Amino acid sequence: MNIQKVDDKVIKFWQVKALIDSVITIIVFSAILGAVYFFSNTTIPLWIIIITLIVLLISSLFSIFLFPNLKGKYFGYSFDDDRIIIKKGVWFRKQETIPMIRIQNIESNIGPIAKKFNLTALRVTTASKTHKLPELNTQEALELQQWVQQIIQKTI
Repeated sequence: MNIQKVDDKVIKFWQVKALIDSVITIIVFSAILGAVYFFSNTTIPLWIIIITLIVLLISSLFSIFLFPNLKGKYFGYSFDDDRIIIKKGVWFRKQETIPMIRIQNIESNIGPIAKKFNLTALRVTTASKTHKLPELNTQEALELQQWVQQIIQKTI
């Protein structure tokens, strides 16, 4: 069992996703706070607005720069002939073992940002749960998907 860590491209991908999420969140909160501040009969003290934006900014910096690196450090996966092992969790670490005989489906997902990074996400479905693997190089992900599908066909 050789646990593989995520590629550096995946960490960059997670950072870009976090950046987009953070920018959207800050814009939405700023618009809401601005609308309440300027157009409402009730007044919100300016210091509350400033503290809210500072907390959002610090949270965004954490989610962009720190969390993807920590997630990449503790996220791993392994494919064996009889099982898939997924290790994940930054604060609460968890290891999931998926027996190949229990797998019903494996799906690939390529979003527009992942396509720019040449990454593909895989989801493994069993009767009870869908397990998400970290994004992988597209070629590697498609090879793994075909390999698992062949194993599934053999067990049927």
